Amino acid sequence: MADVKTSSTTPVKVNQPQQSQQQQTPSPRVGNNPKIFPKTKSDTDIGSQQSLDIKQEQQSPNKQQQQQQQQHNKKRKLNNNNPHYHHNQDGDNQSSNYNGIPSSSLIGPRLTGQPIYEFPPPDQSTQTFTGRCRLFVANLPSTATEDALRKLFSEFGQISEIFIGKGNQFAFIKMDTRSNAENAKNSLDGKPFEGRTLRVRLAAHAAAIKVTNLPPCVSNELLYYAFSTFGPIERAIVVADDRGRSLNEGIIEFARKSSAQAAIKKCHNECLLLTASPLPCLATSLESRDEEEGVPEKNIQYQSDYRREREIGPRFSEPNTVENEIAKKWKDFIQHEAERRQAFETEMQQKRENFVSQMEYFRLEEETKKLREQLQRMESQIQHMHGERDSRQDYERQREELRRHHESVLRQQEEQLMGPQHTQNDLNLLRRQESDLRQQVTTLHQMLERQEQSLRQMDPMGQHVCI
Repeated sequence: MADVKTSSTTPVKVNQPQQSQQQQTPSPRVGNNPKIFPKTKSDTDIGSQQSLDIKQEQQSPNKQQQQQQQQHNKKRKLNNNNPHYHHNQDGDNQSSNYNGIPSSSLIGPRLTGQPIYEFPPPDQSTQTFTGRCRLFVANLPSTATEDALRKLFSEFGQISEIFIGKGNQFAFIKMDTRSNAENAKNSLDGKPFEGRTLRVRLAAHAAAIKVTNLPPCVSNELLYYAFSTFGPIERAIVVADDRGRSLNEGIIEFARKSSAQAAIKKCHNECLLLTASPLPCLATSLESRDEEEGVPEKNIQYQSDYRREREIGPRFSEPNTVENEIAKKWKDFIQHEAERRQAFETEMQQKRENFVSQMEYFRLEEETKKLREQLQRMESQIQHMHGERDSRQDYERQREELRRHHESVLRQQEEQLMGPQHTQNDLNLLRRQESDLRQQVTTLHQMLERQEQSLRQMDPMGQHVCI
């Protein structure tokens, strides 16, 4: 069984990038700080640049230079605090993978499993030129050109890019804000254009993915931070119910389609874990659904069975009729289908709970195995320490016995050297020295007595002189 790896690193505070983008140059979110990559101009960028020339010419050169300097200083300050990026000699920022090699699929923060508890407050500013600002225009005349469409839609806001499909049958137009795109749709949908009636709808996000199997403690900020490793993100949302509780799925809208494809491929080939729970999230392409505009009457008038279906209007079926019997059978079938689906969901829920219990048992078993191995290592270390202690005590005991043996040998040698003859000679020598000292003392006393007598004789008054 595979070992379950856990991380016990120091908690970090994530400096999440703000979710606002500059015009023409999106700001990829990379780890702790926003990262701006040099963008190669395409044909669509050239058209968007022309639409901004008039506005930029109105600004003074000093003001433009000041704004550029402020943006440059801000980018340098943010990127200097970001450990996941380095600057080359030309000053450009380059991303690198885990081996330090530039990578196209991982261009955001390194997901090392460090604890994350705090995120900065989300940015509430309006994003511009995102995938949510794209319009789908259908029923175009064959003579439609990019300049004509730009002139038509530029009345509602700035245009970033225009893509005309094959045969000029349809086109995609990206505007600056979502509100401007909605205004253009509401104003131009159904309007005539060069002899055709335009059909304008909000286009599906081309770089959006759906993430399922999310743990319950995943927030919008954590989802944004985790998937920003694949590239810049425009929006990351965890889907919730009417009470704000997570439904264990989310939607991520990347700025580039390649980032969405890289995220889907990476999550399919490997297991991306967002929290301590070993629950891998699954990423798939998001199927777009229009729950706002729906299907208006003008969009179905040209269907082949429109006339036949509309021959009879809304009604309640009459009893004892063929129509009523067929409707009841349909209701029974739908009810049976709902019951079967509910039974299947109940069965799968039970299996899921059992699977969760098995995984928890597996995790506890692995942890118990590791604790048992650690206990065995500690016991072996204790036995080794006891062995070393016993060896040290034996060594000290042998040294003490050897010292005592050496002392006894030296004592025996001294006793052998100091025999009876040597002892008697020493006593005689001491006795002679004592006798000599006694004689010297006696001689000194006699000399003192003679000196006293001579002094008494010399003193006529009979006084004594003490010396």
